[in-house]
Amino acid sequence: MGTDAQRRAVNKYLRSHYDRITLRLPRGKREMIQVAADQASESVNQYILRAVMDRMGIDDWADKEAD
Repeated sequence: MGTDAQRRAVNKYLRSHYDRITLRLPRGKREMIQVAADQASESVNQYILRAVMDRMGIDDWADKEAD
């Protein structure tokens, strides 16, 4: 993958630029979401993020940050 220094640098960047949410699902639901994400040509993260944004009525995160 890379050196320890590279991994530390990537982890530091991710911690400082992104929030992390743990999502707990009943067994088997992750696979259902994975299939739906694959059909939409998205990662599971992108698929869930888009679903949340749609539910919130947000087209782009930049729109919400301006509020």
